[in-house]
Amino acid sequence: MTRMSLASAIRLTPWRFLLSRWPYSAALYVGVCILLAPISVAAVSTVFLIPLWGAVLAHIDRRTVTLLGRERIQEARVRAPFERFGDRVRAQLAEPITWRESGYELIHLVIAIAAFGLLSLAWTFFATGGLVPVILFVNAVNDAPSPLGEVTSGSLVWAIPLALLSLLLVLYATSGIALGLSSIAAKMLSPRPEALQRQVAQLARSNALIQDEFDTRLRDLERQIHDGAQIRLSTAALHLGLLEHRLQSARGTQDDADECLAILETVRSENEMSMDALRDSMKSLRPRTLQESGLVSAIREVSRTLPMSIRVEGAEGLRLPVGAEYSLLQIAKEALNNIAKHANASEVDIEFSVTASQSELVISDNGKGGANPFVGTGIIGMQERAQLLDGSFSLSSPPGGPTRLTVRVPSSAANDSKGP
Repeated sequence: MTRMSLASAIRLTPWRFLLSRWPYSAALYVGVCILLAPISVAAVSTVFLIPLWGAVLAHIDRRTVTLLGRERIQEARVRAPFERFGDRVRAQLAEPITWRESGYELIHLVIAIAAFGLLSLAWTFFATGGLVPVILFVNAVNDAPSPLGEVTSGSLVWAIPLALLSLLLVLYATSGIALGLSSIAAKMLSPRPEALQRQVAQLARSNALIQDEFDTRLRDLERQIHDGAQIRLSTAALHLGLLEHRLQSARGTQDDADECLAILETVRSENEMSMDALRDSMKSLRPRTLQESGLVSAIREVSRTLPMSIRVEGAEGLRLPVGAEYSLLQIAKEALNNIAKHANASEVDIEFSVTASQSELVISDNGKGGANPFVGTGIIGMQERAQLLDGSFSLSSPPGGPTRLTVRVPSSAANDSKGP
């Protein structure tokens, strides 16, 4: 069954169109457009408010098009993970969608003014052509004086059809304006193919990073099993073969018995070492320090390899589930690597805290600032890791510094997380 909308309803017969909800939904849509016009005039007159009001207006119109039976327009703006308002504004001004929204704001204003003038004229025609004769006739029935002279019942013969024709004209004009404006909104406010391609490329990069990390850990695990457990088990098998040979050739002497016992002891020892090697291999899937001492100790271990003064604060005994600790450690590693490469910082402060409702990791440095999440994949990757835990990621990095990165993970999300 085809979904009904204003675009399909306008093709109905005039009578069916008038009895449907669509012309009145269109009137509401255009009415909202006209009501928002004064704000657009104020924004345009100040110039610097054009992008800000353009974003708000676009946010509204992406939703109001549903009044006309259209699908809600998908959001095309990428949310910048900045805490400071100025940083967010600078990041958004670099986005092409900001200027498309500003252009739409100007078009919206022109259409609103034109619609107001056209509909005012149409309603005036409707009132003078249809309602005035009716009012005059009512006044005549009540013996009220008429400024336009004598009015008879014959006036209604042409007044009523003219009123209906005027109303039909107003509703069709309103519907046409609504269709035109909503089409422009869909064209200008929808995500561009290149934006979708960037999102696909970003997902591909994220998947590639995850795959690289998985491959690296798989190779490490393979090497540890080969160099540890496999060699131990091979040695144990060799000694078992030797024991079998001795038992087959044994003649019951004490020396043979002692030698067999020694071989059995060697096999037992090799088996124990094989089990230890397998346990170590399994632990290697998660960093040993993280496994044994927790996130704070693991971050301290990472910080010792970097040429900066790094202060790590947080209770050693605070522990999270495997997935949350591992993800926060990877975020801390990425942040520290970015600081070492790009920030020119000499001091870094890392604070980790856990409450009943959330865990918070804060990393700040005294570097040059100006971090841009839309350049490279590091910041976006950290944001995605936080989002996988149903957490939040925010960044404050004004030019000149300091830079402050905050990751918050809700306790419920952390408890449900799974390890790498």
